[in-house]
Amino acid sequence: MKGFPWRTLLFVSVAINVLLIGAIAGWRLERMSMPAAEPAARGAFMASLSASERAALRRTLRRTFFETREERRATRRAREEVTDLATAETYDEAAVRAALRRMRAADAALLARIDDAVAAALADMPVDQRRAAVAAIARERAAAARRVISRRWQERLAEEQAQEEEAQ
Repeated sequence: MKGFPWRTLLFVSVAINVLLIGAIAGWRLERMSMPAAEPAARGAFMASLSASERAALRRTLRRTFFETREERRATRRAREEVTDLATAETYDEAAVRAALRRMRAADAALLARIDDAVAAALADMPVDQRRAAVAAIARERAAAARRVISRRWQERLAEEQAQEEEAQ
């Protein structure tokens, strides 16, 4: 009779850690890409509004926040389910895929409600104010894209220089 299967346990532990590190790294890389510009774009949008329109939009968004409580809960539950399934003792790929689909659906439902609230708020604004707000968002997104491209170009250049130094 053999002793405790330390090798198997070690292999399973390493595999789970690699999976989690990959998931976290992927999530971080995704967060560092273009969507990182969204908070700045929202700020540019809000700054382009008059004080009264800004206050009205904030009231609308606050009301929407409270109205979407169930959607936010569903999104949180879906994320927890994905985490639980991905870290379970036995990995079930089909279950993880299904949970990811449910998570995307929950995210989409929440974003749709928020988008609808913003669209309704925009309907009450004069056309010149809507155009100024959209132009502010476009300017901020373009600036963010330039920053991301510049950062990626600088990282690639640094990698190439490091490779050249290693080769010498």
